[in-house]
Amino acid sequence: MSWLGELLEQNSSDPRERLELGQQLLSQLQISKLSSDSTLLNDFCDLVVQWLSGSNYKVALLAVEIIDVAIEVSADVILPYLLDRATALVERLGDSKQSVREAMVQLLAALANTPHCSPQAVLERLSFGLNHRQWLVRIGTMHVIRVVLEQQTADTPDDSYDLSSDGRSEHRCERSGGQYIDCYILAFG
Repeated sequence: MSWLGELLEQNSSDPRERLELGQQLLSQLQISKLSSDSTLLNDFCDLVVQWLSGSNYKVALLAVEIIDVAIEVSADVILPYLLDRATALVERLGDSKQSVREAMVQLLAALANTPHCSPQAVLERLSFGLNHRQWLVRIGTMHVIRVVLEQQTADTPDDSYDLSSDGRSEHRCERSGGQYIDCYILAFG
């Protein structure tokens, strides 16, 4: 049995045990890549989503940190499984703790900018958050979109996205990336 399977079997509903198990997962992830076994990856993703959905904010923050390290170490194998659970990730944008909301914004933005994933795929999966019943999720979703767009426009030269010279464009903006983002939020937010 792999190290991941052994650690996943130790899961408990006790927050203290989860914090301890989470630290073990983090330290093991930093020295070993995730297995490509689909059953183990599904169980791993189910575990971290379960921890994210729990009421203990320390466990939720640890789950975000575990996902972040898993993406850094094994993005090629973990991303499809995380994208399938994007709904649960977006739900945490409505957490009562500001620290969890901020961590989720950064995680979703990092997910959009990993080499094995496209920003379009992530934005597509979180677009339902714009119509969510909880306003914190709607605000958080717009914040993620803003961060992703800022990161993308920072990597793009100004001349390649000049909407002001496009005769078909209904929304004419100035040349700064921030104003393009504001136009996007006005149009879709």
